[in-house]
Amino acid sequence: MAALSLKRQESDSLVIAPYASQLALMVNPAAALKNLRQMEEFGWSGRYGFYEAIDYTGSGADVIRSWMAHHEGMALLAICNLLFDNPMQHYFHAEPQVLATELLLNERVPAAVTAEEGELAGVTGAVPATA
Repeated sequence: MAALSLKRQESDSLVIAPYASQLALMVNPAAALKNLRQMEEFGWSGRYGFYEAIDYTGSGADVIRSWMAHHEGMALLAICNLLFDNPMQHYFHAEPQVLATELLLNERVPAAVTAEEGELAGVTGAVPATA
C-alpha cells in the first residue's frame, strides 16, 4: 500500500469518491443527493454501500470495488448529522478539551501576514513588516 501512495500521478487524473458526496450532505444536501442518486444509477454501489472510488485516469471508469471502514463510518456520521440536527458535532463540542480550544476553530485568518526581517529567509512571497 505504501508503494501505491508514493506513486507519482498524472496531473490530469480524475477519481470520484462517493463518500465525498456523502460528507457533502452537511454542506449542500440537495446537490449531494443528486450526486448520490446519479452514482446509484451508474451502479457504483454494492452489498455494503457505495464503492470506494471510480478512477477515470485510464480509459473509461474503473470502479474500485472495495470499502474502507473509516470512509463508511464518516459517511454514516454525515447522514446521522443531516437527519438528526448534528448530534455528533454537539457531542464533540461538549467535550471539555474541545471547549478549551473552541475559540481557535472560529478564529479568522489574517488578511495580510507580516514577518520580521530575520524570519524571511527562504520564505517565498513573505512581506516584510514596515516600521
